[in-house]
Amino acid sequence: MPEGAPVSVVSFSHLGYDSDQISEVTYNTVKKLADDGLLRALYVLDTEPTVSLDEWMIETPIPGGKTLPRIIYLLDQLAPIDGFDPRQVISEIFDRIVASNIGGGQIVHLFPEFQHTAERAKREELTTVVYARGCHPEETLRLYEEEQSRFDADIEVPYDWFHRYQRTYDHADHVFYLCDYVRETFIERGFSEDCLFKVGPLTVDPNVYRPSRSKSTEFTVLAVSNMTPLKGTRYLLDAWDLIDIDEAQLVLCGGISDDVQAELGPRIEQDASINHLGHVDDIAEQYRQASVFVHPSLTEGFGKVYPEAMASEVPVIATENGPTEFIDDAGFIVPIRDPKAIAEKLRYLHDNPDEAQHMGERGRTIVEANSWEGFSQRVFDGHKTILKNLQ
Repeated sequence: MPEGAPVSVVSFSHLGYDSDQISEVTYNTVKKLADDGLLRALYVLDTEPTVSLDEWMIETPIPGGKTLPRIIYLLDQLAPIDGFDPRQVISEIFDRIVASNIGGGQIVHLFPEFQHTAERAKREELTTVVYARGCHPEETLRLYEEEQSRFDADIEVPYDWFHRYQRTYDHADHVFYLCDYVRETFIERGFSEDCLFKVGPLTVDPNVYRPSRSKSTEFTVLAVSNMTPLKGTRYLLDAWDLIDIDEAQLVLCGGISDDVQAELGPRIEQDASINHLGHVDDIAEQYRQASVFVHPSLTEGFGKVYPEAMASEVPVIATENGPTEFIDDAGFIVPIRDPKAIAEKLRYLHDNPDEAQHMGERGRTIVEANSWEGFSQRVFDGHKTILKNLQ
């Protein structure tokens, strides 16, 4: 570890692995910290050889790297047990090992699932910075329980995860957040504005997500997410029932949880205008063929689906509980749980293709104005401010 470096970063990621979204965030979190001599250590599950960080900075605390996680996932596939969550088990193992090793420096920067590391950091009198991927866990839990009362199918609320996140935030000195909506949920729960640092937005490579000049004439509405109760899929389907557009299709990309499948599966399967593709390897091509992107989520910290769609020059319909300041005039913002509002905006974009095109073009301009270097700089500036205040 570099002598005197103040910041240790803990992330549940395979650093450099393209399919791991957290990996890209983690790399750009530590890059400038490392370049400027502030990074003491980075704790991750494993790392790819292509990662351009000095090896002595990277700690992989679980013996064997990916081997143990792969065994746990394989055992779950071969002999699944009700209530057994392999990701939670691996995360718990990782958290406890890191907690036993953390120490030195001044700051521990971690993700909210690491309650044991946060507790140990406080005992060591280290300053704890939590990177908030989403809103305050009490707000997420409130929305989850509200959906539980609305669903026809049984929803199993993951209380273990929420309590784990809550205990981590109980030890947080500072929170790095991605959008204004998330900030407000923390202020409502008693966090001081002085301890909150905005590091968003995230971005994507505009060379990968780019517009198509040969789209189908069919009006294609695209939704991309793993469909869980808080992603709002039921409200999108209700909106789809409200509109009557010839030669239109709704394309759903992503997995579907058991509870959402139980309630919505038959509706999706029986509607010939809905195409559920499941996991899609080349999601960029789906954006290129889309007329509109809809993300009816009840809560979002900053899903990368927004810049993916905007870079592809696809107008966005999103809810108020997300990065509305980033979307700006590249689409429409609607209330949560409002199928009528979604349907009205879909109809408008169908009937006004020139305006839809202009929104898409503005979206790409917004994405091109942001960069991962900007994200790295905001993370770096946050840590520099915290370190200055610790002197």
